[in-house]
Amino acid sequence: MDSSSTKNHGRQFSRVDFIIMATVTHEYNQFDGAVKNLSIRGMYLETSHKIPIGDKVEIIFKLDDQPENELTVYATVARVLDDGIAFKFDKVDIDTHIHLKNLVVLNMGDEGVVNEEVEALF
Repeated sequence: MDSSSTKNHGRQFSRVDFIIMATVTHEYNQFDGAVKNLSIRGMYLETSHKIPIGDKVEIIFKLDDQPENELTVYATVARVLDDGIAFKFDKVDIDTHIHLKNLVVLNMGDEGVVNEEVEALF
């Protein structure tokens, strides 16, 4: 994991550089990719696969080799670039949301900013 943080002022939520593997299921196809950055509302996945903008996917984050340490989110394709895909999270259960928030806080180092972003969701 790379713990340096980034914030793009064109987005509403802070993103942190975060290298972790994820499996994407789109329709009946699955592929793996490396998460390059993560926020509480989305992520960028480095992959050569292409999915149309607006399509829905399921994403499973693999925190380690243990199946019980996987996080599942449902997302929409927001952007497709040459080296990857940006996803906006649509459906995240409360436990996964808390885990994502904690991952962002740990890698960003500023819980206050992340808490403000979480409050803005509601």
